This record gives sequence, structure tokens and C-alpha cells, in this order.
Amino acid sequence: DGANDTWLIQWRGDLSPENYVIDVYNPGGGRVYQMNPIISTWTGENLPDGVYWWVLKDLMTGEVILAGGVTIRRR
Repeated sequence: DGANDTWLIQWRGDLSPENYVIDVYNPGGGRVYQMNPIISTWTGENLPDGVYWWVLKDLMTGEVILAGGVTIRRR
């Protein structure tokens, strides 16, 4: 329907996206996508509908900065 078709990733001005990576996991814990370098929008490409979990990590330290869920539903 053209609404909410992309995940918009916004950065604070004092952070550099190239220093981070986002891994996306399926409900079984398998990594299905890695965003490196991080882009500003993501559509889920060819992933099937479902709930996925994402983890934002600092590339220098490996520290998890943020984590959350994203739902893909194209119907």
C-alpha cells in the first residue's frame, strides 16, 4: 500500500554509521541479513513475512548498542 514499506534508520550527528553493523535474525536465531555498511533505509529484500530481531553492534568493541524487533508483512 506504500505505507511503512521501509525501515528508516536515523543517526545522531555525532555518530558515524561506518563504525557499526546491524545483524538481522530470524525467529530461530539464524542470521538472515547483515547491514555493513549501514544504509539509511531497508526493505527486507527477499525475506518472508514474519518477525525478525536486529542487533546494532559497535565494530571496534563488538559491544551491543541497541537491539529490537521488526515485522515484515507484505499482505
